[in-house]
Amino acid sequence: MKRVGTEEICRHADVISLHVPLTVHAKNMIHREHLMQMKSDAMIINTSRGGTIHELDLDEVINGVHLRGVAIDVFEQVPYTGVLAQIERCMLASHMGPMSVDCRTSMEIEATEEEVRFLIGQTLQGVVPPEEYNIQKQGASI
Repeated sequence: MKRVGTEEICRHADVISLHVPLTVHAKNMIHREHLMQMKSDAMIINTSRGGTIHELDLDEVINGVHLRGVAIDVFEQVPYTGVLAQIERCMLASHMGPMSVDCRTSMEIEATEEEVRFLIGQTLQGVVPPEEYNIQKQGASI
């Protein structure tokens, strides 16, 4: 197996599914040029974070009859009322990943363990990196 860049993935993949955190580097990481490099019958799925695909570029490309379809369940603004809602080949859904019983239980256990560590003076394990706060502060200017 070899490592390849985004451009090569876009040119060869039938389906691209994004699984990345929203960082300064991931904001609008998929844009018009990448979308146009994809096969005309390819599909793209984003279940990671809203804002990783440049929405207006995606709207332009899919309305130009390039790409078979798009599936997205994460948005920058919720409830979502953007341009993609008008496109038949865009499947838009609510982000339900953290709503499963297993995920919710795991989140509650991790939060409780972190609270206990804080209360007894232990080092916290789930500290949010400062760059995550910077993304929120920068908002749309990224």
